[in-house]
Amino acid sequence: MASVAKREWTHKNETKVAWVVRYTDQGGKRRLKTFDKKKDADRYRTKVETEIEAGTHVAASQSVTVGEALDLWLTNCDARVQARDRIRARTVRNFRCTVENHVRPQLGKRRLTDLTFRSLQAWVDELAFDKEAPRGFQTLRNAAGCLSLTLKHAVHKGLVGKNVLRDEDLHIPGRKTVRIDIPSKIEIRRMLDASGTVTGRGGVAKYLRAMLHTAVFAGLRQGELRALRWDHIDFESGVIRVRVAADNLGHVDEPKSAAGIRDVPLAPRLAVELKTWKLASRANSGNLVFAGERGTMVQPAAIDRSWHRLQRRILTAGKGQTVQPRERYHFHALRHVCASLLIKAGLPPKRIQAIMGHASISMTFDRYGHLFEDPEAVQNAMTKIGRDLAG
Repeated sequence: MASVAKREWTHKNETKVAWVVRYTDQGGKRRLKTFDKKKDADRYRTKVETEIEAGTHVAASQSVTVGEALDLWLTNCDARVQARDRIRARTVRNFRCTVENHVRPQLGKRRLTDLTFRSLQAWVDELAFDKEAPRGFQTLRNAAGCLSLTLKHAVHKGLVGKNVLRDEDLHIPGRKTVRIDIPSKIEIRRMLDASGTVTGRGGVAKYLRAMLHTAVFAGLRQGELRALRWDHIDFESGVIRVRVAADNLGHVDEPKSAAGIRDVPLAPRLAVELKTWKLASRANSGNLVFAGERGTMVQPAAIDRSWHRLQRRILTAGKGQTVQPRERYHFHALRHVCASLLIKAGLPPKRIQAIMGHASISMTFDRYGHLFEDPEAVQNAMTKIGRDLAG
């Protein structure tokens, strides 16, 4: 059991007071910790007794700092990349960038045992409301996510007794975009039809037409399109077997989630486009469906450049004025077009989840829930409810 004792002493003719918590940890070692206020000592005593009983107590003197825990977690992430354990090098690079810019500067020197939920909420609020450089919603969510994963790893390694973020979620200030801006049917139709005709100087890449059709009718991510091989397309069975994806540096690996490994139905129109492209394209050593002029994997910048050029040529803002690419659609919007087409076609949500490669059905509804809305069905239901109550 832990005990709290008052300690008094005189320093330069002034009486000093402190409160000391003494206890024996689960390993039989005697320990103590001093506090300026009795309420803090009492709170610590309760915490210590609970942790000792659960066998999870780590003394403050043995606790590592947040910075050290971050380093251990990132090292573990690197090892997982080498072992191909469901994590990509690109993901770890993003983790490091978030950690160095938004986590380590404020929390790096604190000890894990000193962290509380309130102190971490204060950290998030400080980042969000910083007058000089306020962080946005996504940045804050990424920072909180990195810290949560670090604490989870620290608990697993016995560096701290409890993950203070396990039972409560930090409030992330800001607004998450719910509605997704996607091209209209007319815009998509115009771009698909013109993607093979915008050639010459300032034109688009030859592969863009087949790539856009694959993105729209199969919903593949850009990394999945870049790594797609001809042996992944089964024209006889009518499916595209998504098995690998590429990061921005061209490293090819399995999709980062198990749901990403999937068989996507091959739409008849898409099958025709891919067969036509296979006859027109050059063979390459990687058997890639979409390759550059040198037969190597297409880089994201090259895809975006062609995609933006196509939008400049095809989409206008009225009176013949071309639209700047940043004012229109990101390439990833084509994946959302696919999801909207599947929803409007009446495909069940679970099937849409499988085709899109979402890890959970909640992810599908979070991103596309508003597209499932059917005002006429709702009105009919309300009318039926009224009739039922009327007897």
